[in-house]
Amino acid sequence: MDNKDDKKNAGYVIIVVAVILVAISLMGMVFLNITSIDFTATDNYVNNVQAEMAAHAGLEYAMYVLRMDKYGTDTMVYNGNNYCYIGTTTLGYDENYDAYTEEWLGTGTGKIFCNTTAASNDVDNNGDGVLDSQWIDAPFSLDKKVKAQYAILIEDTGESRINVNVTGNIVGATGAFLYGTGATTYDIRLQDILTDSIAKDIIGTSTGRCGTDGVPGNTGTIAAQLQARNPMGDDRPFNMLDAVDVCFGTYTSPAIYQSRLRNIINNETLFQNIRNSLTMYSFDNIITPTGTLSALQMGSNYYRLNINTASVADISTQLKHCVFGTDTLTADQIATHIKDYRDADDSITVYNDRYGLEAHPFINELYYATATAYHRVELVNPFNRSIDIGGWNLIVNRGGTVTVYTLGAATISAAPSASNPVYYVLGDNASATLTTNLMVSSPGPLNIYDYDSDGIPIEVTVTLKESTHNVIVDQAYPSAYINTVSILGLIDALIQKVLACGVPPESGLLTKLYNARGDLAETPPDCDAAEPNLNSFIHMVDGLKGSKSPAWKECININGDEFMSRAQYIIDTCANPPSARASIGQRKIPIIERSDNWSGSPANKTIGTNNINFTNTRQLIIANKDFISPGELGSLLTVGYNTNYSYTMDASYATSTNYVDNAKINLFGGTYTTVQEYFTIADPRDDTIDDDADGAIGTDTGNQTGDIDGPEIQVPGRININTALSGVLAALPGTSTNTSMGTWSALIQSEMGYSLINNIINARPFSTVGQITSVTGMDYFSNDNMDNDDDGFVDDKDEKDLIFTSISNLLTTHTNVFTVYVTARIVNADVSQTLAEKKLVAIVDRSVTPVKIRYFRWMTEW
Repeated sequence: MDNKDDKKNAGYVIIVVAVILVAISLMGMVFLNITSIDFTATDNYVNNVQAEMAAHAGLEYAMYVLRMDKYGTDTMVYNGNNYCYIGTTTLGYDENYDAYTEEWLGTGTGKIFCNTTAASNDVDNNGDGVLDSQWIDAPFSLDKKVKAQYAILIEDTGESRINVNVTGNIVGATGAFLYGTGATTYDIRLQDILTDSIAKDIIGTSTGRCGTDGVPGNTGTIAAQLQARNPMGDDRPFNMLDAVDVCFGTYTSPAIYQSRLRNIINNETLFQNIRNSLTMYSFDNIITPTGTLSALQMGSNYYRLNINTASVADISTQLKHCVFGTDTLTADQIATHIKDYRDADDSITVYNDRYGLEAHPFINELYYATATAYHRVELVNPFNRSIDIGGWNLIVNRGGTVTVYTLGAATISAAPSASNPVYYVLGDNASATLTTNLMVSSPGPLNIYDYDSDGIPIEVTVTLKESTHNVIVDQAYPSAYINTVSILGLIDALIQKVLACGVPPESGLLTKLYNARGDLAETPPDCDAAEPNLNSFIHMVDGLKGSKSPAWKECININGDEFMSRAQYIIDTCANPPSARASIGQRKIPIIERSDNWSGSPANKTIGTNNINFTNTRQLIIANKDFISPGELGSLLTVGYNTNYSYTMDASYATSTNYVDNAKINLFGGTYTTVQEYFTIADPRDDTIDDDADGAIGTDTGNQTGDIDGPEIQVPGRININTALSGVLAALPGTSTNTSMGTWSALIQSEMGYSLINNIINARPFSTVGQITSVTGMDYFSNDNMDNDDDGFVDDKDEKDLIFTSISNLLTTHTNVFTVYVTARIVNADVSQTLAEKKLVAIVDRSVTPVKIRYFRWMTEW
């Protein structure tokens, strides 16, 4: 019985054991499966982590490229330093511009991050449906026979766009858009991009940048008082979330997220159309790679010099560095003109024997009725300030007989406008027949009779000197009756002046003059034969400029401009002899152009506007206020006053066909195109504003406790002329509330058949802002036979500079704020399988050191 039971129980055991074994096997299989899943999950996790690491590596590489493009390998900005990017044979340069022609920016031929065409690219990085980037192997190895790749796209989303925080010149919720002469970026026409009503909502609503009242800081009076980085009162500048939305708004559904800006626009079609033209972050640095002023040095680089606050000495030093080299005289001269242009007083600036320019009258005409009566010198004041001429000297040289008249107390009224000047007559009597404003009687009656006691014509020169520095402010060289005797008199006078310098008799200078005299002594004078000798004399004198020894060469250097002008005068007079004595009233070398001769008898003679053809004049401008645009430099003379001779005798414009405009700074071409790279008008270092909200005002060194973003050297809102879209360029301001680059370009298109904006785009890249003057159409208003700036003058120098002056302070050739897109993936060895992929977007700002990431986001929308 027991045996039977044992056998029966043994069967159960086998079954139990089998069940247990099956259970254990199942558990083992489950465990193995779970382990396999864990391994897969681990692999996926590792791959994803590695993909994130690769994406970060791609971002770091992009930031490295941005740093190299600005600093190169030598820590100096924009100095053309060349290098090869890590991992490539592509040559890069830290040149003085950022443009889509560069090897790292955007898409197209010759880029390090993409292929030539979209079809040959691998990745749509920015989600616009176009392949824009290629896969690049990450410079690190991974285990398990996998590798990391990233694709990079860098776009200019800063200076290529209109900054909504610092554009749109309007104050108050119900105000109107103003034109502020291009002084600040607020003159950029935000309304042209968004429409007037939407632009006003962006500025002056409860959610706008200036709050409901539309006033910066609650009490502001001008748009430029808004502090976008350090807001006051109820100001609410648009921030990074708005910047992100304009960058990625196409791919972010309004149902998911709408920024404050997008809500204000409240028009999805408009938002999508203009979002590539808007930004909230854009910063131009006021730095340059080289300099000589230690006060401007910032590490390996230099700040630009503030033209409105710098001393004359510093301005001259900076001009020599960036334009003139060793030409100290011209640099000193322009520096004094800059000082007198901007200061509020009427005192002539003196620096190193160079004299500046202040408001003063010009000698307009000379007249006499008889040898002893009705002698008149007419002055003209074209400036908008009254001029006190009391104590000034009027010097009359009649054939070598010099009389110095001292003017009594007198003030010439301010001119209503430059084209409507005030005339003021000096005379030998108070007769009403010929109006006299001031009698000249000391040391005797005024005498400008141009015949000597024997009735022979003599040369008469009239000079006007101010009383403070004894400077000649104007000098009239009337062309008296010219015949063989007077021509010989002119060259004999020049020979005597040269001999007075102690020039050796065997000198080539005298040889040329004696040869010319021999030609002029012929009957009639042989002007053609004399001209080469006189031109050689001029060339030799010019070659002695700057000479200090021996003494005779120094004398020639000091008097060189006068000697050259006298020689040129002889050439011109001999070739084009004027008529007889009536031409005494016609100035040979005018600072304000030739006026009509006086005509008529004393009985019906009228002095003033009825007798003057003032339409061909050219004006000198003295603002007596700060520069608001680099283009204003074009109003300054390159020549200046002197105590020995008038600057009107400068040979560069001392002929009948050269106007005073020819002696002004030429902004169109040449070395002056570099000036804006070394000078600044906007100066955040010294604007009494804590721009970056770190507590440092005017003395932000970048090293103090609590510093934010380093020294304050960022000027927000300027437009990169190399990367801006045509619509952005069109929104640059004109000269009124109704004009802009867009309206000007359309006008030029209708008149000339080409678009100025298209010409600018086709001429890119520009390495300096000044180079834009070389674009066809930039000087359009100097040839249209119209008074485009309402100053009473047609086609003058300031109209040639008009377009550049309106926009130059609003432009840059650099970009500092970029959007970087990176897509990274982990792939198997033969790149046949993608194991993990990550995409990030970052807004990067290199206006600060080190380069900063202003915004970072892992993208999942596309």
